[in-house]
Amino acid sequence: MIAFLALTLAATPVSLQLDLSKQTREKAGVRLEETIRQRLIEDGFELSSPAKIVLRVDELHGVFRLTAVITNREPVTREVALTGNEWRDELALEIAQRLVALAHEVEPPPKKKMVYDFSENSDESTPPDPPDPEPKPEDDPIAAAPLPVGNSRGSTLQVGAGLRVGIGIRFPGFDPAFAFHGVLVTGVVEPIVLTGLTLAPAPELFAAEIPVLAGVRLRTAPRNAPFAVMPEALIGARVHTFGATELDESGVRVDFMGTIGATASFNLGAVRLGLRAGLELSAGREHFLGSLVIWRRSPVTLSLQLVIERG
Repeated sequence: MIAFLALTLAATPVSLQLDLSKQTREKAGVRLEETIRQRLIEDGFELSSPAKIVLRVDELHGVFRLTAVITNREPVTREVALTGNEWRDELALEIAQRLVALAHEVEPPPKKKMVYDFSENSDESTPPDPPDPEPKPEDDPIAAAPLPVGNSRGSTLQVGAGLRVGIGIRFPGFDPAFAFHGVLVTGVVEPIVLTGLTLAPAPELFAAEIPVLAGVRLRTAPRNAPFAVMPEALIGARVHTFGATELDESGVRVDFMGTIGATASFNLGAVRLGLRAGLELSAGREHFLGSLVIWRRSPVTLSLQLVIERG
């Protein structure tokens, strides 16, 4: 006598392949990938190739794009913006949990396996229970829950820093200039501060100037873009120092200063290399030895600089 005993789900794990973008790997390192792999395995997925599902993680301006790619189906994408401390353990776990939820949302429905009882004691007159209906993706509270646009955990700020080396063309002199800048990476309009040193020697007098500036720059392309042109505008002060002459002691003067410019930069992975052209406006200065002008600079400066920036 043959009777139906039970219906069970075949325990064949779904094969997955994990793909982290270059930007994500540089920023997250091994920690994020290990966390994701562990969570996927704990939820019954198998990491192997070829895979039924390919999970991709891309990061741009602090927004993580999670994508699940399945053969013969449209990719499913979710985005989540995290503002906590960069790559703390709990943030890596948050990304891993979101990715696991996405994998559950798109995993193929399991095949049914029929199990029969061939024993003599079985009752063939008893009809089998109907199988449970397959849960729809929208019935899964984890998969159906909308991903948050931001995270209320402690926010952090990303800071970039750079070095500028070049010359300032100030009639009648050509002055070597060095500068350091720091920028708050916010995505579009970014606050920037700058200081440095400009050497302005003359045969009879040596002078040096220190700019102290603050302003904003406009980011016209994503941080990982291969090429970008970024304009900037800054205002502040120029500290003018000069040495002693036979008739004058050394001294310090402070003048207003404003500058506008633009940097054309190329992405070299961890750093960006660029060329900057700028126009500076400050007070013109002259130094005399009696009635003889021994040092002079015009109020307008054309600057050309090589820029190296990280962050």
